[in-house]
Amino acid sequence: MKINLLSLFTKKKIQSDFPIGQFSALPKEEGGYPLFLPMEKSDVHAHSAQFMIKPEDLSVIEHLIELFFHGALRINEEKEKIVYHNKTLICYRFTEFGQIIVKVITNDNDFVKCLCDKGLEPPEPESVFPDKDFGNYGSLQGDIAFWWDVYWEPFWKSLNERERNEYLGRSNFSDDIVEFLKFHG
Repeated sequence: MKINLLSLFTKKKIQSDFPIGQFSALPKEEGGYPLFLPMEKSDVHAHSAQFMIKPEDLSVIEHLIELFFHGALRINEEKEKIVYHNKTLICYRFTEFGQIIVKVITNDNDFVKCLCDKGLEPPEPESVFPDKDFGNYGSLQGDIAFWWDVYWEPFWKSLNERERNEYLGRSNFSDDIVEFLKFHG
């Protein structure tokens, strides 16, 4: 199920949660994952990310929220907003492809940097698509194309060639998965 956060809030409400005076653009750095994008085109002075995580990483994100926003927050299907020293975070999760997806909107660049520094990784392709034969996918299409574009590619592009090779080396992927990732990456 895909959720459009902006449709869940009125535009004025979400704009008021993120005043322009509390916003600064993220530095243009290479290699950030999760990929946070500015929401300025929607007149929302924050950055957002939507990313797939492994179940054990949910507690890592919750711990960071507690550190930066000084309040315990269990990430669930209900949108939660937490504010601390003029920094705001809206966060929730949902399920897509049988996996946990976390949606974060924030104007706290330090939180974003720390989250990106945690080395989070999405679940492996075979976990997301256990019944797919990746050796038969010469082109991206359908649900695999959507998964690649939205959830996998931001992670894959955040890795340089050495990091990709290290990732593939420590993973127990089939030859078909390795070939698929190399071909499309």
